[in-house]
Amino acid sequence: MRIAIALAAGFALSAPSLAQTAEESRALAAELLADAAGRTSAIDAAAFVPEIGGYFQLRYNWNNRSDSSLVNDNTIGFQNAQTKLSATGKVYSDKIGYRVQAQFPRDGGGLVLDDAFGTYMLDDDTKVTWGQFKTPILREENMSDYKQLAVNRSVMHAEFGQGRSQGVVMVYTKGPIRVAGAFTDGIKTANSDFDSAAESDYAFTGRFDWRCCGDDWKPGEQFTSFRDDPIFGQLGAALHYQSGGDTFNTSDTSTFLATIDAQFKGPGWNVFGAGVWRCTDPTVGDNIDDFGLLVQGGIFVADQTELFGRVDSVIPDGDRVNDDPFTTLTFGANHYLSPNSHAAKLTGEVLYFLDEQASSIVTPSTLTGVLPSGDDGQWTFRVQMQLVF
Repeated sequence: MRIAIALAAGFALSAPSLAQTAEESRALAAELLADAAGRTSAIDAAAFVPEIGGYFQLRYNWNNRSDSSLVNDNTIGFQNAQTKLSATGKVYSDKIGYRVQAQFPRDGGGLVLDDAFGTYMLDDDTKVTWGQFKTPILREENMSDYKQLAVNRSVMHAEFGQGRSQGVVMVYTKGPIRVAGAFTDGIKTANSDFDSAAESDYAFTGRFDWRCCGDDWKPGEQFTSFRDDPIFGQLGAALHYQSGGDTFNTSDTSTFLATIDAQFKGPGWNVFGAGVWRCTDPTVGDNIDDFGLLVQGGIFVADQTELFGRVDSVIPDGDRVNDDPFTTLTFGANHYLSPNSHAAKLTGEVLYFLDEQASSIVTPSTLTGVLPSGDDGQWTFRVQMQLVF
């Protein structure tokens, strides 16, 4: 467009048929060029308009607890499990980006901030992120809510997941290798001020991933593998350490967490497994070592229908007061109303909890389907409709 306007301006200066003075011609040329610059700026600005999106998940739950202390064994009802809105985009250039995401709480109230971070590409391989985000520890945590294989993340994840924190993380990706390092406030410290008792004095995280199969990282952004998806494999490990007690209001506790995971998927099938070790050095007493295990997989039985299964277990330290393991079996099916996409997905599943919740370290949660109970044999059936926009 600039070339065309410049040619028109040159013609205006030279064509005698216009019968204009040189000053008038130059004024017309300047006006045309200024208009062209304004139009170009408007086009450039459009590239930096925020992209607004979100998703919501409506569930119907039926929980049964064979607990003699309860008047009724069954708990049923609908649940607006996840409703989130996000804005993502670029600022000034493709090198600088941002993301802001908030959620509507299930029990009412105002919006709660999830993500609020900026990104800067140092070069083609290195990205720096600062703000509030998910630290790069558990793979299950860093997989999006709406790209899970089952209705929800596992019970194991609920116990060991890192949640969100505030800080800085750098990620270097080169070919099949990806390395991340983070400096943050610690595990599960979202929306905390710097004098909060929930924060540690410091927290460091390192993660290493090797893409052992496949040509790019994109397939690893979801657990599902549709029938026309390529072969993909990824092996990963992460270490996290945080410590407190040396600054105001922090507790004299340190936590070390290590995890390994593996993901393999091909046309119409997927497998994922992870192990977690958490060592806590409390203010008083000996170190506490807790472990978690997870294995899951899925297979398409039709172009838009996938069966899946999962087993996960939380194994507490034997010196804890509540030292019983807690194991969950999950079986279900996904039907993708929008082919090869999570945009509209219907999921049904059954969770069977082999062990007693009250004697374990597992916290009851309507998201995981575990309700308070002093007996084993609890189960939950639920159906979820998901829409992504």
